[in-house]
This record gives sequence, structure tokens and C-alpha cells, in this order.
Amino acid sequence: MTLLSEPFRREYVRRPAPARLCNVDRLITVLADRGLDGIVALTATNQYYLSSFGRHHSIPEENGLFPVIFSRHHPGHPVLVMPDFDLARLSFQPTWIEDVRPFRSVLPPGVQPSWAELSRFVPDRAFADAGTSLGNGVYYPEMVTAIHAAMRDLGLDQGVVGFDNLAVGQAIASAFPNLTAARGDGPLRHTRASKTEVEVRLLRESTRINQTALERTVASWTPGMTYHDLTLSYQMQSMLLGGTPNLPDTFALTNPPVPDATIHAELEVVDFELQPGRSVIFDCHGAYNGYCWDGGKSWIVGDEPSRVLNHAWQAVTDAMHEIHLAARPGITVNQLTEIGFRTFRQHGVDDDEVLIFFHGLGLDHLDQDMSITTRDWPIRDGMVISSHIYHPGNENGHLFLEEIAHVSRHGAERFFSWDTKLF
Repeated sequence: MTLLSEPFRREYVRRPAPARLCNVDRLITVLADRGLDGIVALTATNQYYLSSFGRHHSIPEENGLFPVIFSRHHPGHPVLVMPDFDLARLSFQPTWIEDVRPFRSVLPPGVQPSWAELSRFVPDRAFADAGTSLGNGVYYPEMVTAIHAAMRDLGLDQGVVGFDNLAVGQAIASAFPNLTAARGDGPLRHTRASKTEVEVRLLRESTRINQTALERTVASWTPGMTYHDLTLSYQMQSMLLGGTPNLPDTFALTNPPVPDATIHAELEVVDFELQPGRSVIFDCHGAYNGYCWDGGKSWIVGDEPSRVLNHAWQAVTDAMHEIHLAARPGITVNQLTEIGFRTFRQHGVDDDEVLIFFHGLGLDHLDQDMSITTRDWPIRDGMVISSHIYHPGNENGHLFLEEIAHVSRHGAERFFSWDTKLF
């Protein structure tokens, strides 16, 4: 493999996230429908969604350092709580939230968090340039104190408020005897499921990075290259394009050289040489500006697929095409699955071991309301869905196709621009 000896050539200009990612109107509607006066975002992914700040994570949900307090009764005045050492980021990362409240994080012991001490963390004109004010001029001694103050100011010290981490939220809410803490993870995920135009653009760019990195990775193959070499090539190509591949599970599904048709979900598959004629599954995970990429298709190493394999692949691609034709708001994933299986039967291809499954895609790989326990969930208007079809074949005939599409009342618009041929 020659990739490591090539000059390092970055192909992107790093840009901040857009100032506003979230769908505020949808959030207000969802909160009202579920009887919530407001929401307090405690997990990093939801904080990023609501403010464009935070350490975004695809899996799992982790508590973050940028709580956002939002009242549906005062939707134009959300509050972003932020650690002091991150304030400088406001000079280059915009946010639509104007009321930013700092709390003490790394101030030395014995030093009181006075307003004058913020000069340690805030560059000149940082907030003037960002169009952001520091709330009510208070440097809070700790995060919870800042959250409590914001809740009082927004009238969320009473009524029903959702917390996306209810265990922590109940402890926060215990300071207010007239407040009921409720689950907020479902409402936020339900809101996130339907993407704004800004989010769709980010997901398109994320998919473009994935596709380009995959095409270059396949082109980099030379005899003697191993699976680990292939993984490293992809990881480097995606980073050169401005993406952030998931580590270590960059390839989420694998098909190591075992004499069966098993599909594997391993983080560190045993290394092996990529012999000509072998099929390789590409199910790639990563992110651009926090928005995930997913998907790929099969590759026949250094060879042309057999006639039998081509016939099965035609069934795979036709099934995906029929699924996308049928994908409209309101249809369920079970209905889409049956459409896929029906296409296999029409091609005379055995579907006994075929897998067809779906999930939402956005700031994580389950970007949908997880409080809905049924497996047969409906596609929502504005969702970006990931559709998977796996046809096992034999050890040299694993076929996999995963497509990403934006679904609206006009239909499903796929993001990958490549053709339907095998790599």
C-alpha cells in the first residue's frame, strides 16, 4: 500500500457548524402535544442540535457540558449554559442562542468567579463579533446553579419540564417543589427525526465524503493488501476530505473469510489478505460536523462478478429501487421490508436468509423517537433514512447495499450519486 508514503494533502477548509440546526417550530409543536412546558437538554448530542455547541457523539448519548434550556412559551429566548474555558469558541462558532451563561470550570481554587475573571477566557470582541451576550452578567459558580437560574428566568421552575436524562433531571428539578420532571429524550428525538434544510445539506456532504473515500479506497487496492490496510486507507481518505471516521468501528459490518454466510458486526476483525475474486462488505460509519454518514455497497476484489452473482445483485438493487419508490411519509418499515422481499421473489432469488432493515440517520444512527417501542415504525416527513439489504450468498458472494435517502411527500431522494454496479 502506497498511501502512507504519499504527501499529506488536505482537501478541505474546516468550517464551523451552522448557527442553527434545530427545527424550533417542530420542537414547540412536539412539546405542546406531549404536555411539556419546556425542555432541558443535558446530553451532548441534543445540546449540539439545539445550540451548535457541544461534543457531538453518534453512539452513545453522553452527558455534555453545554446545557440548553428551552421554553415553548418563550421560544425566542433559549439559554445556553457553557463552561468558562469554552467561551472563546463563541468568536468563531456561531449560535442562534443569544443568552449565553458561563459557569466556573477551571478557575483556580481560591479565586472567586467574578465578572472580571472572565477575561482569562474571553478574547477581546469575542461576543460583539458573535452577536452574543453573556446573559445577565453573572459568572455562575457551577453548572447546576446556572441551569436553575435559567429555568427561573424562563418560568420553568413550575409546570412540567422534560429532561433528556431523567435521572439527572429529577435531581435538578428537586429544587423546585412545583415542578414535575418528565422524560425529554423522546420529544427531542421526535423533533430531530424530521430534518431542516441545513441538516439535509450537512448529511449530503457527509455522504459525499463517505462515497469519495470509498471510491479512492477501492482504487488504492494492490495485490497483497490486507483488510486492515483497506481500513486504514479509508480512514485516511475520509479524514483528508474533512470527515471524522468512527474508530475503531469504521466498517460496522464485515465478512471475514469464514466458510459460511454469517454477517459479522466486529470492531476488530481478524486481518486477512484481500484475494482477487473475494467479496467485501462496505458499511462505513463516520461524521461531518457532527452529522453521520453510513452505508456503502459490495466490492469484488480485483475481479468481475460471476453471472450468478450479477443476477443476485440485480435483485438487490431492484429491491432498493422499489423501496425508494414506495417510501413516503406514513408508510411503515415493515411495509417497505415486504416490498423488498417481493422483489427478490420476482427475480427468482432465494430470500430465506436475506436481511432488510432500516433506521433514521442524523446526529446518530438511531435518529428517531426511541420511546416508541414497536419495531414497525412509520416514516416521518423530512426523515433521512438508512436502508440496508444483505444477501449472504457464499463466502465469496456476500452482497450488501445500504442507501441513504431524504423522504418527503415528493418521495425518497437518495444521497449516493454512484451507479448501481458492484465496485
